[in-house]
Amino acid sequence: MLKRTVRSLQHPPDWPLLGGLIFLLGTGLLFVYDSSIAFSDAIYGNPYHFLVNQLIWVAFGT
Repeated sequence: MLKRTVRSLQHPPDWPLLGGLIFLLGTGLLFVYDSSIAFSDAIYGNPYHFLVNQLIWVAFGT
């Protein structure tokens, strides 16, 4: 009886929500990279500096 109750409380993942989240994260990372590539290359000598920082924060958020 307990297994049946626990099993009925589990829900499948919300795939459209997960897809939207991944799409928005990817779009945001693309915008950060595209808007900061020249600045980060001139200041830090690495065109990926801000992209890497954002990827680190995305990893902490998940």
